[in-house]
Amino acid sequence: VVVALAVARTAAPPPPATTPVVVVARDVAAGTVLDDDDVRLGGLPARCVPAGAGQDPADVVGRTVTVALPAGLPLVTGVMAGERFDVDPPDGTVVVPVHLATAVATTLRAGDRVDLVAARDTWGPSDDVTQDPAPPAPSVLAHGALVVEVRTAADADGGLGAGTAAADPTVLVAVPPDEGRALAADAGSALGAVLVG
Repeated sequence: VVVALAVARTAAPPPPATTPVVVVARDVAAGTVLDDDDVRLGGLPARCVPAGAGQDPADVVGRTVTVALPAGLPLVTGVMAGERFDVDPPDGTVVVPVHLATAVATTLRAGDRVDLVAARDTWGPSDDVTQDPAPPAPSVLAHGALVVEVRTAADADGGLGAGTAAADPTVLVAVPPDEGRALAADAGSALGAVLVG
């Protein structure tokens, strides 16, 4: 029996290596502000570690969970308040999605500052260009808008991409409330963007 057990142990594959992951130590309700007793360090095989999982309980203590979580579940950034956008909007601003051409949107990154410009009106057949040969100037709807996130079609479908139609990226910008209202009123139109320092 002893020999048989020794052979079995030798033939058995070693347990998979684990990666430290912060997990919920007990059931917590939505809206809970996490304290030291709510979290602990667990371990998962590397292939099972979810994106956004932390490795230091101190990093999540004091954060608020937005959904109810059962004990043992890995804590990821998406279930905690304050991680909605890639860059936090400044205090006193509002976040507005804007429609930009793909060629423009894909050049932008979170943290960029842009001026957002409404498309210039075109001349109609009844316009008398002899009276005013200069076309109307474009209207700047937002100055120095902060790009907080650029979302693509892959983000919307979880990165699967299968069976989804191509779509322009959605650019989310933080602006003062009055500029936010102007952008929302022009939501159906494509805007131009000028990258500023």
